[in-house]
Amino acid sequence: MCIEKRPVPVIALATVVVVMALGGCVGDEPPAVESLPTAAERVVEVNGVAIHYFDFNPDAAGTPILFLHGYSGSGYESYFIQDDLADRRIVAPDLPGLGRSGKPEIEYNLSYYLNFVRGFVEALGLEEFVLIGHSLGGKIAAVYTALHGEMGMTSTLDSATPLDGIGVVSALVLIAPYGLDGEAGDIVGFLSNTGNLVNVSFNLHSQTLIDVAVRLNIFHDSAKIPEDLINYIASATFYTENGVKALASITRNAIARDPIDWLLPEIAVPTLVVWGEKDRILPFRHAEAFTALIDGSRLVAVPDCGHMPHVEQQAVTAHAITTFVATPGVAGTGITAPAEQ
Repeated sequence: MCIEKRPVPVIALATVVVVMALGGCVGDEPPAVESLPTAAERVVEVNGVAIHYFDFNPDAAGTPILFLHGYSGSGYESYFIQDDLADRRIVAPDLPGLGRSGKPEIEYNLSYYLNFVRGFVEALGLEEFVLIGHSLGGKIAAVYTALHGEMGMTSTLDSATPLDGIGVVSALVLIAPYGLDGEAGDIVGFLSNTGNLVNVSFNLHSQTLIDVAVRLNIFHDSAKIPEDLINYIASATFYTENGVKALASITRNAIARDPIDWLLPEIAVPTLVVWGEKDRILPFRHAEAFTALIDGSRLVAVPDCGHMPHVEQQAVTAHAITTFVATPGVAGTGITAPAEQ
């Protein structure tokens, strides 16, 4: 299935270009993070890389949740739904190359991240879990589930061989997942396809640029942007040399390559897709296309919400997840898709 590629909004692009030129300089000081949930922070080594992760509700009795964040994001994002999912342990790593995890100088492609998830699951001894993935993390989560947790690791996904073992996904939640062929008609895709502009834009790690990008594209209601989350991501990724290099590599590889349409029909576990109706990064039309490729999946549309429902509309999103996980075999969640956009 192919989604029509649409041009980047002229206003959004023009604003980003102006901010890149005038809005800040490489010498900006990284922003402070004042309310990080430090009690939940952990570090584990996976495949030789130090992985920083958050471990919320560690003593909860329910099937644990593994949360994979999106492009340039952080496991910190799961903090905003952990109270509403207090009956389940939530483990949320900063993916390699991002946040406070190690940033080796490698090609950050989809196969690398699948291998990471496998290693992380083994390191923590997660035998069975609910897998939640947002945006790029949704792409990784969907492929991990389709391949039953592991594959023969190559630089592309031209072929894939499922292998059995630890890390069984009991249910899958995809929040505004990325991965369909033709989805690159947004700013991330624009950067992916313009060569050196990737490096130029990320090397201008200006807080002004970051703020404008978030307000223009990520959230529908800018009043709901958690400043500490943005500051954490900015200071841990954009203000480190290896973070800038890693993000550029992620853009060129994990984002720009390996559409996963052909693998989605292989997903055989109960699946919930959550999407903001006002998503500017991946507009809602992608939601129906994504859901149609996963047999039996359910779609929840989150009103008045942009690309991060788990942060911007955390109560609605957590309720949808709770309802789904409690009764994964029952159709419907009480929330339906909006009229055609």
